[in-house]
Amino acid sequence: IAIAASSAGATPAFSTIPETERKHFRPDADYVHITVNNAVCGTKFHYVPDTGNIPLVADMTSFMLTEPTDVSKYALVYANAECGIGISGLTVVILRDDIYAANRREVPSHLNYKNASNTAEFGLAPAPCMSIYMFKLMLEWIDSIGGLEEVKRRNERKASLIYDYLDSQTYYTAPVDKKCRSMMNVVFVTGDAALDKKFADKIMPCTLEGAVVRISDIIAYLGKDRQDAILAKAVQESDFTTNEIGVGNAEMVDNLIVNVIENSYGKPYIKLDSAHFDALRKAKKENYEKIYNHSIEHTGLKGNIQPMMEEVYNQLLDDVKGNVQSSPIFTHHIRQVNQQKVVRETPYEKTEANQLVVDYIASMTDDYFIELHERLFPNSAYKLRYKGYFDE
Repeated sequence: IAIAASSAGATPAFSTIPETERKHFRPDADYVHITVNNAVCGTKFHYVPDTGNIPLVADMTSFMLTEPTDVSKYALVYANAECGIGISGLTVVILRDDIYAANRREVPSHLNYKNASNTAEFGLAPAPCMSIYMFKLMLEWIDSIGGLEEVKRRNERKASLIYDYLDSQTYYTAPVDKKCRSMMNVVFVTGDAALDKKFADKIMPCTLEGAVVRISDIIAYLGKDRQDAILAKAVQESDFTTNEIGVGNAEMVDNLIVNVIENSYGKPYIKLDSAHFDALRKAKKENYEKIYNHSIEHTGLKGNIQPMMEEVYNQLLDDVKGNVQSSPIFTHHIRQVNQQKVVRETPYEKTEANQLVVDYIASMTDDYFIELHERLFPNSAYKLRYKGYFDE
């Protein structure tokens, strides 16, 4: 084996694709092999090497069917299906006629492509039927949306959202040569090897804005869920352990917000100190043990909430299918979503009906759901009364 070209010496290593010419390839080479899309390094061949009369073989795993490709420039291409074109258990191979017809004595018969495609010679080998069927469905779907040109357009748009962000700030760096960037695998680093390792091992990647939303969501609901459970008399405040962040909702929100600000202000990350983070983690665990894992016992799920949910779900589904514009799912949800400045492939209201209903219900608070059920079904046999903060 001879390495004709390498970008190991680039800064950082393997961050570009080396340019090649015919003179770089050994004249007596049996073939030249390339990996079109390197998922680890985030690079992609932006050109097809000119190998002259030497067969060019390409691993197109994670690249095949992501954009139009002239396979006539290759002697053989192959790709594992699970990386974008189907499910595991299938490898797709496309080969030139002369490679197909080759019958080299040193190649075992069961590895000979001609034998493998001839059941009379090869026998009835078991086929991965499900994998083949899923690949067929993938091909049909690609054809239905406009072919590989449309797939490429969508991939370029998705990749540009990430690359444009990375290029617009200074904390993260996209180290790959721009002309060699992969559309399928985006690589970014901080420039600090130790921080990169910690990031890969422990940190869930998200933007700074995403981190703010995530910690805000945790803080907002940690104590609120306890407060609601106490109001419903499912638990008592004394059931919970007192620690650095407190027990009650207001106390927990105040302590956590102050600690986040003290440890994060002016920094490119969101952080709690160790004591508050450990206390938050223990408090969340207590919520699971005393509230979430006993929700059926606490709420009477099967007796009231489950049938209420079924009534609401079925009514909203009928409203969507019947295009009932006065329904709350249109006035409170679909129209609100459409007012957001979000670019969509298709209008939101064209989303599958069940998904629209699920999205709407997922956005509801407990009291909103109870009031919605009362509005839709004033004479229902199933009722819940939301206990307010000033109710005795």
